[in-house]
Amino acid sequence: MSAIEIVDPYDITKRSNDLGRRRLTEKLVSVLALLSALLAVAILGAAIPLAAALREGWQFAVLGAAAIALLIARRGIVVTLLGAGVVGVVAALAGAPVPL
Repeated sequence: MSAIEIVDPYDITKRSNDLGRRRLTEKLVSVLALLSALLAVAILGAAIPLAAALREGWQFAVLGAAAIALLIARRGIVVTLLGAGVVGVVAALAGAPVPL
């Protein structure tokens, strides 16, 4: 065994890329954590005034059904929004009071 070891340059490059990728991943995770917190605040900031604008009983029923579909039944957001929209249109066509 010699005192001087021959090191493969590819191995050094690979190790530095792994370290750089790990640091990038840590930064990306921290940025995504911050963005998810900001997104939650933005959703609450929009949801509270929209929920306060509800006036009719059937609107509360649709909101409750949408909450159940999202949180308990684990339905998708798009499907839930489309379903709530269809229920609202049917309710309006059936003569339910629609606030203007």
